[in-house]
Amino acid sequence: MVAGVLERLVGAVDAVAGLDLDVVSDEGLRSLLRGVQPQLDRLSAVRARVSGDLTARAVAAAPRGKEASAARKSRQFLHDELHLSPSEAKDTAEAGRKLRDTPDTAKRFGAGAIGQGHAKVITDTLAQVDPAQRDELEALLLEQATKVDPVELGRIARRELARRDPASAEEAARRRHERRAGSVTQGADGGVHVRASLYGLAGERALTAFMAFRSHDGKDERRSNAQQGADALEAIFDAALRTGEAPTQHGVRPHVLVTVPWSELVAQAGVAELGFTGPVTMAELGPLLADCDLTRVVLNADSVPIEVSKRTRYIPTGLWAALVARDGGCAWPGCDAPPAWCQAAHGNIPYRHDGKLKLADAALLCLRHHRRFDHGPWKLTVDGNQVTFHRTDHTDRTDRTHRADGSDRTDGSDRADGSDRTDGADRTEGSDPPSNADPPDASNPSADDPDRAHPPGADPGRAHPPGGDPDRASDPGRAPP
Repeated sequence: MVAGVLERLVGAVDAVAGLDLDVVSDEGLRSLLRGVQPQLDRLSAVRARVSGDLTARAVAAAPRGKEASAARKSRQFLHDELHLSPSEAKDTAEAGRKLRDTPDTAKRFGAGAIGQGHAKVITDTLAQVDPAQRDELEALLLEQATKVDPVELGRIARRELARRDPASAEEAARRRHERRAGSVTQGADGGVHVRASLYGLAGERALTAFMAFRSHDGKDERRSNAQQGADALEAIFDAALRTGEAPTQHGVRPHVLVTVPWSELVAQAGVAELGFTGPVTMAELGPLLADCDLTRVVLNADSVPIEVSKRTRYIPTGLWAALVARDGGCAWPGCDAPPAWCQAAHGNIPYRHDGKLKLADAALLCLRHHRRFDHGPWKLTVDGNQVTFHRTDHTDRTDRTHRADGSDRTDGSDRADGSDRTDGADRTEGSDPPSNADPPDASNPSADDPDRAHPPGADPGRAHPPGGDPDRASDPGRAPP
């Protein structure tokens, strides 16, 4: 019987997979998706039901006290034979078990009326409420499941649970908190991978910080959503190091540590070593070396340290205060990053070319725009309180001016060929700073607000960013090479 059913299923799937999509109209493709999705949901329901039955049979046949082990062995089949991940195998078997106790949800899931994500939200919620309330709550959630996605359905379910049974809602929140997880790992290519699962207030704090640091693209910037997210995380981590509130290590605040031979530092060529991730080119260190503390370590012939100098401050406190007073934040036109998110950028002669910082040849730039300026075809000029960025690749593109009052001015005209766009984040060539002469971006109401100089919770009266105190033992976010 099973073999015959599977044979007919394979034939139907082969027919759908064999369609020549090139000759199908757009509306035909949409109709195909509308028809395929419910069948995928129905097959997910079948897989969950079969997995749940297998696990239930294994548990029923297990000796007393061995039920949990029997359930794990049953789920192992899903991993070994179907190649599901351990967590997916467990979720599938658990979904099948819970569907046995919620026949209405099982029926709707099996008919393809709701998806697996919806079914999981409903069964998980019903398992936490008093049996007397389940039928009413199940009917409400099944109705909502046809209108919203699983994430929104989860909000509705948690809200209903808290209203109907506060004690159960508190217990559910405690169990979610127990499932919290976070990791930061390094790949073979040197990439750092951040993963986390946060719940309740912890999740809300994460999203609040993430959205606060996530900036929209300017006129000529074309970052993907993933690149925007990565830049936001980098800004969050940089701000966390600058606040000075992180635990100290041997009396020193945590900071990015770079080790580089003196000869390579002077020549600005070669390879340096980062404390955690290893080798890095000197060119990549340009923005960091412009604003750091320098510690000289003398080694003997056996590479044993024999002398360590005092820290040398690269950015004098007075110069930083002057830059903050003049620029008020990132000087790249259209960017509203406040001073606490910025670095002091060398102007026409970068640090790697032995440039000296001075007020007439420096500007505050956030991490992202410091990187673009440092590696792009740009120079800057300062006229009073105005910082103007000029291209150095001899194009006829517009120069951009940033005024201390937050307004921006465009001199000249953009190229008619529209070549002012970039195809990725922080591209080193072919990208202008954005101009506020264009209409404001409606999706980012704060992008053109000159009064938004500080993020929520920041102190607008601080003339120095956190970490600007030269008497502190260490400066987070600034690297002693």
